[in-house]
Amino acid sequence: MDVLRASLAEIANGLERDEWSSREVTAACFAIAKKNTDRTHAYVELAEDSALAAADEADSRRRRG
Repeated sequence: MDVLRASLAEIANGLERDEWSSREVTAACFAIAKKNTDRTHAYVELAEDSALAAADEADSRRRRG
């Protein structure tokens, strides 16, 4: 399943089953935001680096249990 077409519940289940990593989900969200920003003007700032770092930390915590 494509993470961008998944519901939040499906994403949560996919994270638990290791179908996706937090980094993959976060990167997919940023890809869509970047793709649409010229059209939507919905974002003042995209804090991609800090979001990806937080996603990496979440993945580490999930691996440790």
